[in-house]
Amino acid sequence: MRASRRHDEADRIAIFFDMSNLYFAARDMGIRIDYARLLDFLTSGRRLHRAYAYLGYNPEDESSHSFITWLKRNGFRVKTKALRRFEDGSTKANLDMELAIDLLTQAPHIDVAIVVSGDGDFVNLVDAAQNAGLRIEVAATPRQAATDLMDIADQFIDLEANVAQYARADLPPRQAYTRPEGVVPAARTPPTGGFAPRPYGSSVRGYQSAGNSFGPHTDDDERPGNRDDSGTADDEEREALPLPPAGK
Repeated sequence: MRASRRHDEADRIAIFFDMSNLYFAARDMGIRIDYARLLDFLTSGRRLHRAYAYLGYNPEDESSHSFITWLKRNGFRVKTKALRRFEDGSTKANLDMELAIDLLTQAPHIDVAIVVSGDGDFVNLVDAAQNAGLRIEVAATPRQAATDLMDIADQFIDLEANVAQYARADLPPRQAYTRPEGVVPAARTPPTGGFAPRPYGSSVRGYQSAGNSFGPHTDDDERPGNRDDSGTADDEEREALPLPPAGK
Protein backbone atom coordinates (compact mmCIF):
# COMPACT_ATOMS: atom_id res chain seq x y z
CA MET A 1 0.00 0.00 0.00
CA ARG A 2 1.42 3.37 -1.02
CA ALA A 3 1.57 6.16 1.52
CA SER A 4 -0.56 9.24 0.90
CA ARG A 5 1.29 12.21 -0.57
CA ARG A 6 1.23 14.69 2.30
CA HIS A 7 3.85 17.39 2.19
CA ASP A 8 5.02 20.46 4.03
CA GLU A 9 4.00 23.38 1.83
CA ALA A 10 7.03 25.30 3.08
CA ASP A 11 9.39 22.80 1.44
CA ARG A 12 11.52 24.13 -1.38
CA ILE A 13 11.75 21.54 -4.14
CA ALA A 14 13.58 20.97 -7.40
CA ILE A 15 12.46 18.44 -9.99
CA PHE A 16 14.82 16.65 -12.37
CA PHE A 17 13.16 15.10 -15.45
CA ASP A 18 15.02 12.32 -17.26
CA MET A 19 12.97 12.89 -20.40
CA SER A 20 14.14 9.80 -22.25
CA ASN A 21 13.24 7.51 -19.36
CA LEU A 22 9.92 9.32 -18.96
CA TYR A 23 9.10 8.90 -22.64
CA PHE A 24 9.57 5.13 -22.54
CA ALA A 25 7.43 4.93 -19.41
CA ALA A 26 4.68 6.89 -21.17
CA ARG A 27 4.92 4.70 -24.24
CA ASP A 28 4.68 1.60 -22.06
CA MET A 29 1.47 2.99 -20.52
CA GLY A 30 0.08 4.01 -23.91
CA ILE A 31 -0.31 7.70 -23.05
CA ARG A 32 0.99 11.12 -23.94
CA ILE A 33 2.03 13.46 -21.18
CA ASP A 34 0.76 16.92 -20.37
CA TYR A 35 4.01 18.26 -18.94
CA ALA A 36 2.45 21.30 -17.31
CA ARG A 37 0.00 19.09 -15.40
CA LEU A 38 2.77 16.65 -14.47
CA LEU A 39 4.81 19.53 -13.07
CA ASP A 40 1.83 20.68 -10.97
CA PHE A 41 1.17 17.12 -9.77
CA LEU A 42 4.75 16.59 -8.61
CA THR A 43 5.01 20.03 -7.01
CA SER A 44 1.88 19.21 -4.98
CA GLY A 45 1.44 22.68 -3.46
CA ARG A 46 5.06 23.11 -2.42
CA ARG A 47 7.46 25.89 -3.40
CA LEU A 48 9.07 25.01 -6.74
CA HIS A 49 12.63 26.28 -6.80
CA ARG A 50 13.47 24.94 -10.25
CA ALA A 51 12.48 22.24 -12.74
CA TYR A 52 15.10 20.74 -15.04
CA ALA A 53 14.49 18.73 -18.21
CA TYR A 54 17.29 16.65 -19.78
CA LEU A 55 16.83 15.44 -23.33
CA GLY A 56 18.62 14.32 -26.43
CA TYR A 57 17.40 15.81 -29.69
CA ASN A 58 17.87 15.73 -33.43
CA PRO A 59 19.12 19.18 -34.56
CA GLU A 60 17.48 18.66 -37.96
CA ASP A 61 14.01 18.04 -36.52
CA GLU A 62 11.92 21.19 -36.21
CA SER A 63 9.50 19.55 -33.76
CA SER A 64 12.40 19.07 -31.35
CA HIS A 65 13.16 22.79 -31.35
CA SER A 66 9.49 23.68 -30.92
CA PHE A 67 9.14 21.38 -27.93
CA ILE A 68 12.33 22.65 -26.30
CA THR A 69 11.08 26.22 -26.72
CA TRP A 70 7.73 25.27 -25.17
CA LEU A 71 9.47 23.72 -22.15
CA LYS A 72 11.62 26.80 -21.62
CA ARG A 73 8.56 29.07 -21.71
CA ASN A 74 6.61 26.90 -19.28
CA GLY A 75 8.82 26.67 -16.25
CA PHE A 76 11.56 24.22 -17.26
CA ARG A 77 15.29 24.78 -17.39
CA VAL A 78 16.26 22.62 -20.36
CA LYS A 79 19.58 20.83 -20.79
CA THR A 80 20.08 19.27 -24.22
CA LYS A 81 22.58 17.19 -26.09
CA ALA A 82 22.53 16.47 -29.81
CA LEU A 83 22.01 12.83 -30.72
CA ARG A 84 25.00 10.91 -32.01
CA ARG A 85 24.19 8.38 -34.69
CA PHE A 86 26.40 5.31 -34.97
CA GLU A 87 27.17 3.05 -37.92
CA ASP A 88 24.63 0.45 -36.81
CA GLY A 89 21.87 3.10 -36.94
CA SER A 90 21.54 3.49 -33.17
CA THR A 91 21.48 6.89 -31.47
CA LYS A 92 22.78 8.09 -28.14
CA ALA A 93 22.61 11.22 -25.97
CA ASN A 94 23.38 10.54 -22.31
CA LEU A 95 22.76 13.40 -19.86
CA ASP A 96 23.03 11.48 -16.57
CA MET A 97 26.13 13.45 -15.56
CA GLU A 98 24.42 16.78 -16.20
CA LEU A 99 21.47 15.75 -14.04
CA ALA A 100 23.76 14.63 -11.21
CA ILE A 101 25.77 17.85 -11.25
CA ASP A 102 22.67 20.04 -11.20
CA LEU A 103 21.07 18.09 -8.35
CA LEU A 104 24.14 18.30 -6.12
CA THR A 105 24.69 21.97 -7.02
CA GLN A 106 21.13 22.82 -5.97
CA ALA A 107 21.31 20.79 -2.74
CA PRO A 108 22.11 23.80 -0.50
CA HIS A 109 19.07 25.70 -1.83
CA ILE A 110 16.30 23.09 -1.55
CA ASP A 111 14.71 20.69 0.92
CA VAL A 112 13.44 18.03 -1.50
CA ALA A 113 14.70 16.77 -4.85
CA ILE A 114 12.39 14.78 -7.12
CA VAL A 115 14.10 12.53 -9.66
CA VAL A 116 11.70 11.64 -12.47
CA SER A 117 13.38 8.49 -13.68
CA GLY A 118 13.56 4.78 -12.99
CA ASP A 119 17.19 4.50 -14.05
CA GLY A 120 19.20 2.44 -11.57
CA ASP A 121 22.32 4.45 -12.43
CA PHE A 122 20.98 7.18 -10.12
CA VAL A 123 21.13 5.05 -6.94
CA ASN A 124 24.52 6.42 -5.87
CA LEU A 125 23.42 9.96 -6.69
CA VAL A 126 20.35 9.59 -4.48
CA ASP A 127 22.50 8.23 -1.66
CA ALA A 128 24.94 11.16 -1.94
CA ALA A 129 22.09 13.69 -1.97
CA GLN A 130 20.53 12.11 1.11
CA ASN A 131 23.88 12.30 2.88
CA ALA A 132 23.91 16.00 2.02
CA GLY A 133 20.62 16.41 3.91
CA LEU A 134 18.08 16.26 1.08
CA ARG A 135 14.91 14.21 1.01
CA ILE A 136 14.67 12.40 -2.30
CA GLU A 137 11.48 11.42 -4.06
CA VAL A 138 11.63 9.16 -7.12
CA ALA A 139 8.79 9.36 -9.66
CA ALA A 140 8.52 6.49 -12.13
CA THR A 141 6.43 3.48 -13.07
CA PRO A 142 7.20 0.31 -11.10
CA ARG A 143 7.67 -1.68 -14.30
CA GLN A 144 10.30 0.76 -15.57
CA ALA A 145 12.05 1.48 -12.25
CA ALA A 146 15.08 -0.26 -10.78
CA THR A 147 14.29 -1.94 -7.48
CA ASP A 148 17.36 -0.42 -5.81
CA LEU A 149 16.26 3.07 -6.81
CA MET A 150 12.75 2.54 -5.48
CA ASP A 151 14.13 1.19 -2.21
CA ILE A 152 16.61 3.97 -1.49
CA ALA A 153 14.19 6.83 -2.19
CA ASP A 154 12.57 8.55 0.80
CA GLN A 155 9.32 8.36 -1.18
CA PHE A 156 8.39 6.57 -4.38
CA ILE A 157 5.72 8.22 -6.55
CA ASP A 158 3.96 5.69 -8.77
CA LEU A 159 3.31 7.50 -12.05
CA GLU A 160 1.22 4.65 -13.38
CA ALA A 161 -1.17 4.72 -10.42
CA ASN A 162 -1.56 8.50 -10.83
CA VAL A 163 -1.71 8.63 -14.62
CA ALA A 164 -5.06 10.47 -14.62
CA GLN A 165 -3.34 13.45 -13.00
CA TYR A 166 -1.18 14.27 -16.02
CA ALA A 167 -2.13 12.21 -19.10
CA ARG A 168 -3.34 14.15 -22.11
CA ALA A 169 -7.01 13.63 -22.84
CA ASP A 170 -6.67 13.61 -26.64
CA LEU A 171 -5.91 9.89 -26.81
CA PRO A 172 -8.26 6.97 -26.17
CA PRO A 173 -7.55 4.89 -23.07
CA ARG A 174 -5.21 1.97 -23.50
CA GLN A 175 -6.85 -1.43 -23.70
CA ALA A 176 -6.20 -3.66 -20.73
CA TYR A 177 -4.10 -6.73 -21.35
CA THR A 178 -5.92 -10.06 -21.27
CA ARG A 179 -3.95 -13.28 -20.95
CA PRO A 180 -4.82 -15.69 -23.78
CA GLU A 181 -7.00 -18.60 -22.71
CA GLY A 182 -5.02 -21.61 -21.62
CA VAL A 183 -1.77 -19.70 -21.04
CA VAL A 184 -0.35 -20.19 -17.55
CA PRO A 185 2.23 -17.66 -16.28
CA ALA A 186 5.61 -19.05 -15.35
CA ALA A 187 6.25 -19.61 -11.65
CA ARG A 188 8.46 -17.02 -9.96
CA THR A 189 11.07 -17.98 -7.41
CA PRO A 190 10.72 -15.78 -4.30
CA PRO A 191 13.89 -13.83 -3.36
CA THR A 192 15.92 -14.92 -0.36
CA GLY A 193 17.95 -12.91 2.14
CA GLY A 194 18.09 -9.15 2.70
CA PHE A 195 15.44 -6.95 4.26
CA ALA A 196 11.75 -7.68 4.05
CA PRO A 197 9.84 -5.56 1.49
CA ARG A 198 9.51 -1.93 2.56
CA PRO A 199 6.16 -0.16 2.07
CA TYR A 200 6.14 2.49 -0.63
CA GLY A 201 6.57 5.99 0.69
CA SER A 202 8.40 5.07 3.90
CA SER A 203 11.92 6.28 4.58
CA VAL A 204 14.65 3.83 3.68
CA ARG A 205 16.71 5.02 6.64
CA GLY A 206 13.90 4.61 9.11
CA TYR A 207 13.17 1.20 7.64
CA GLN A 208 16.74 -0.01 7.99
CA SER A 209 17.12 1.31 11.46
CA ALA A 210 13.77 0.07 12.65
CA GLY A 211 -0.88 15.78 -31.49
CA ASN A 212 0.94 14.66 -34.78
CA SER A 213 4.37 13.30 -34.26
CA PHE A 214 5.53 12.24 -30.86
CA GLY A 215 9.21 12.22 -31.49
CA PRO A 216 12.30 13.58 -33.23
CA HIS A 217 12.99 10.09 -34.57
CA THR A 218 10.98 7.04 -35.49
CA ASP A 219 10.78 3.73 -33.72
CA ASP A 220 13.23 2.42 -36.31
CA ASP A 221 15.89 4.58 -34.69
CA GLU A 222 15.53 2.76 -31.40
CA ARG A 223 17.39 -0.43 -30.64
CA PRO A 224 15.85 -2.47 -27.80
CA GLY A 225 18.23 -2.82 -24.90
CA ASN A 226 18.87 -5.82 -22.74
CA ARG A 227 17.20 -5.75 -19.34
CA ASP A 228 18.86 -6.62 -16.09
CA ASP A 229 17.10 -8.31 -13.23
CA SER A 230 16.03 -4.96 -11.81
CA GLY A 231 13.63 -4.55 -14.69
CA THR A 232 15.19 -1.45 -16.31
CA ALA A 233 16.82 -1.01 -19.69
CA ASP A 234 20.60 -0.84 -19.50
CA ASP A 235 21.18 0.07 -23.11
CA GLU A 236 22.19 3.73 -23.09
CA GLU A 237 21.74 3.92 -26.83
CA ARG A 238 17.99 4.46 -26.23
CA GLU A 239 18.62 7.84 -24.57
CA ALA A 240 16.88 9.76 -27.37
CA LEU A 241 13.60 11.43 -26.50
CA PRO A 242 10.74 11.28 -28.99
CA LEU A 243 8.91 14.52 -28.42
CA PRO A 244 5.23 15.52 -28.38
CA PRO A 245 3.85 18.48 -30.28
CA ALA A 246 4.56 21.86 -28.72
CA GLY A 247 1.87 23.46 -26.63
CA LYS A 248 0.62 20.30 -24.92
